[in-house]
Formats: sequence, C-alpha cells, structure tokens
Amino acid sequence: MALVVMCGQPCSGKSAAAACLAAALRSSSTDLTVRIIDESSLHLGRNDSYKDMVVEKNLRGVLRSEVDRSVSRDSIIIVDSLNNIKLFCDTEVDHCREWNSRRQEKGEPAYDSNIFEDLVRRFEKPERRNRWDSPLFELFPSR
Repeated sequence: MALVVMCGQPCSGKSAAAACLAAALRSSSTDLTVRIIDESSLHLGRNDSYKDMVVEKNLRGVLRSEVDRSVSRDSIIIVDSLNNIKLFCDTEVDHCREWNSRRQEKGEPAYDSNIFEDLVRRFEKPERRNRWDSPLFELFPSR
C-alpha cells in the first residue's frame, strides 16, 4: 500500500505528473492497483468544487472518504487535488495562469479566472524545514 499526495498551485502540472507516475507504476507492477483520486474521478467540476469555502470543505471530506475507502494492501493511491503537503509541483504562478488559459481555449476543464486567483492567493508553499511538510518531494514541471 502506498499513498502519494500531490500538491501545488492550480494548473501547476500536478495532474500531468500524477498521470505519468500512475503510468510508470502500472508498467512496473501488475500486482498492484494504481488509482488517481481527483475531482474529476468523483464527477465534480473544478469551479463548482472551489467556489466557496463550504463547498471546498465538503470536497475535502469527499476526497478523504474516497481515499480511506480505496487504500488497501494491493493498491497505490495518488491524490491529485489542491493538497498542501508531500509531492509539490513547484511552478511559477505565471506558468500556471498560462496553462489554465490554454485549457480554457481548448475547451478542457479549467478554472474560472476569479477562482484560479483565489486559490493561488490562498496556497501556502510547503517548507522542507516544517515537520508537517516532511517528507517533501519537489517536481518542476515548467522547467
């Protein structure tokens, strides 16, 4: 059993990193079930899930419940959401903003501008020196 918790700004590359990690894990072992848990896997929209604090709190509860149900001896669970610890996708906000705009242009799931800016403002970058942020692994998708 393993639990990988992705974190980072919205549109920082978390979903792409989660997909790459899941593909690599699936190809390396046929004995384990690899599952990505995110808003879309729960049929929840990005904008609806973060439009206010009450809805966001409910989302976090739903994500937590799904993780609790999914974790087993034979599984690797990747939580791909706006979490605040563990596997940090360190991407400049301008890149995130650009990637979100590209998603909007392509008609892919994207954040509304006001929700995106609010999430960016509230995100606290994890610090390796803080015990609650350890262990901390960093990815740099924009480099």
